Amino acid sequence: MKRLFVGISLVLVLSAYNFEAQAKWWIFGKAEDVPEITSIFIGSLEITNISADELILDKSNLEADDIVIKGFAAKGEAPLAMAKISFDGGGTWVDVNIKGGTFIYRFAIEENEEYRPQFKVIDTAGKESDVRDLPQFTLIYRAVSMQEVVEEVKQAIVDAYVSENLARFMSYVSDSFTGDVFALEEAVQSDFTIYDNMNVDVTIQQVDKSGDRVNADFTYEWSAIETSTGSIVNDSGRSSFIFVQEQGSYKVLTMACPILFGMSEASEISTGFYHSSLPIQTASINDGGSIDFTTGSVDPSGTTGDIQYDSASGLWHVAGSGAGLYELSCFGTLGEYTTVSSESSSYLSAIGAISNGQIYAVMCANGNYAIFKIVSGAGTPPLSIGYKYQPNGSTNLP
Repeated sequence: MKRLFVGISLVLVLSAYNFEAQAKWWIFGKAEDVPEITSIFIGSLEITNISADELILDKSNLEADDIVIKGFAAKGEAPLAMAKISFDGGGTWVDVNIKGGTFIYRFAIEENEEYRPQFKVIDTAGKESDVRDLPQFTLIYRAVSMQEVVEEVKQAIVDAYVSENLARFMSYVSDSFTGDVFALEEAVQSDFTIYDNMNVDVTIQQVDKSGDRVNADFTYEWSAIETSTGSIVNDSGRSSFIFVQEQGSYKVLTMACPILFGMSEASEISTGFYHSSLPIQTASINDGGSIDFTTGSVDPSGTTGDIQYDSASGLWHVAGSGAGLYELSCFGTLGEYTTVSSESSSYLSAIGAISNGQIYAVMCANGNYAIFKIVSGAGTPPLSIGYKYQPNGSTNLP
C-alpha cells in the first residue's frame, strides 16, 4: 500500500511538472502567436478584471439608448481580422469589424434580461484569442437612473442601521473598504449599545459617477436616545460616500468625516474630511453649444461663453484672452479636485479626443477658475456636463 502511494505521488508530481511546463509553453506561445484582448469596456466600465458574478447596468451606462462595448486587442504573428461577441455564453456569435486593434459594438439592451457576454478576436491565420482570458459573468440592465440606484442602496443601509441589523449593514460595505472594516463593524455595534431609538434621515444632494465608482454627497439628520442617561442626542450636517459596484450591487467604499454610521468611534473609520463644496451644477450643451461659467447658462449658438464644444472636430475651445483649459483626469469625481494650477502654460486654447468621464480645468477669460466633467453624450450631443465654478478668482475649488 505504501509503495502504491509513493508511486501515485511520483506520477502526480511528474504530471504536475509536465502540466506546468505545458502551461508555461502555452503562455509563451500565446504571447508570440495568438491574438489577445487586452481590455474591454461596457459603457464606461472596464470589465477586463472584474471578479463579480453579476454586473448590473443602469441608465448612466447607456449612450443614446444603447450599450456600447469597446474592445482593445493585440495581434499575434498575423494581423487581426475580426472580433466576435456572444451574449449567450458562446452559443451564438456576432461578427464585429476590428480596426487598428479596436472594435466597437452597439446594441439595445433589454431590461432584466440576463446576458452572458464572451469576447474573442481572430487573426488572418485563423488563430483565436482564448475566451477564458476574460472574466465570465452575467450582465443585467435596470432602467433606472444612477440617482435612483444610490437612493435604493442608501435607504437599505439606513434601514439596516436603525433596525440594528449588523450583518445586514455590513453586507453593504465593500470588501475593499478603504478604512478599517473591523473598526467600522465594532463602531456600528457600539452605536447599537450606546444609543436607543436611532433615527437617521439622509437626503442625497449630488451623485457623480465615474466607471464603477459613485460619489454621493448628502445632508443628514441623526438622533437617538443615549442609553446611559436617557438624554436625546442630535446631529446634522453634510458628508459623502463613495460607492463601488461589487457582487451585483453598489457597496460603500469610503466614508468621509463627519461620519454617519459608527459615530461612537468615528476617528477609526473615516478616510478623509468632507469639504463644503462649491455647488456642482449640470448643463446640457447642444451641438456647437457653449457655456458661460459665470452664469451657468448654455448658448446653443456657440457665439459666447467661456467654453464651446465643436462636434465636427471633437474639440473644446475657450473664448477670450488669457483663457484656457487642460485635462485633469479620465477618472475620478469633481469632488476629488480641490485646487487647480494657476500656471498659464498648463492651459491650452483647445483640447480634443473627448470621452465620457474626462475632467477638465478651465481658466476663464475673467480670471476665475472652474472644473467640469463630461457626464454623457461625448460624440453624440447633447453633452451633459457637471461643473464647479469659483467666483472669487482663487484656484481653490473645495
